[in-house]
Amino acid sequence: LQWNPDDYDGATEIFLSSSDIWIPEFSLYYSHHFNQAVKLLSNNDVRVNYTGSVRYYLPYSTESLCKLDVKFFPFDIQQCTLLFGSWAHSNDSIKYALYSKNLSLIDFYDNQEWQLDLVSFCKFHAV
Repeated sequence: LQWNPDDYDGATEIFLSSSDIWIPEFSLYYSHHFNQAVKLLSNNDVRVNYTGSVRYYLPYSTESLCKLDVKFFPFDIQQCTLLFGSWAHSNDSIKYALYSKNLSLIDFYDNQEWQLDLVSFCKFHAV
C-alpha cells in the first residue's frame, strides 16, 4: 500500500472501505467475552497514506471483569486496568492510538453503591 505521489498527481492519501483491505484483529485482553476478538467489521473508511501508513478509526464498546478488594468497604478504592491489543501481531506491525484524550462513558452504567472517579489511559509496549 505504498506509492509515489508524483506518479499520481501529488495524491498523498486515499480513503478506502475497511472491507477492501486486511485489518488486524483487536481484543480486550482478559475480557468478559474472552474468545470474541473484535473482527473490526464496522466497515468504516480507512485513511491510507502514500508511505503505507493506515489509519482506522474504530468506535469500540466492551464488557470487562475486574478483581475487587473490598477489605476496607465501604471506604475501598478500586483500580481496574484494561489491556487492549492483538494476540497475533506485535507492536512493531500495529501501532494503536486513541483518537481523543476524552474517553466516552456513554455505555457506562451508574451504580448506587459506588462512583467512577477517574478514567485515564497510557500506552506501553510489552517486551
